[in-house]
Amino acid sequence: MMAIVWLLALIGLTVVVSVAWLVIQGVRDGLAEPPRTSPTTSDPPALPWATVEALGSELSQQRHQASHAMQAAMAQVLRDQQATAASTDVSGGQRPAQDDPTGDD
Repeated sequence: MMAIVWLLALIGLTVVVSVAWLVIQGVRDGLAEPPRTSPTTSDPPALPWATVEALGSELSQQRHQASHAMQAAMAQVLRDQQATAASTDVSGGQRPAQDDPTGDD
């Protein structure tokens, strides 16, 4: 009878040591993390995927509109340059003195 008690005590001790060893290893490896508290102000809130897609779509649309506005501005500059060149040709081909590239005054 005493042998059975010693055997059960040895098995119990082995189980307790094994569980303690596993808990220690888990804490050391970060597997048994303590429960998280409420999010702090430094943690940014996670955005839902639909919100991220909507923001990306809006940015793409704004980039597209900016591209069209830039093309329109470049076309206007080109038209202005052509109009200036045409008016210079009509006025006798004389350039104003400030545009003289030689700088001989």
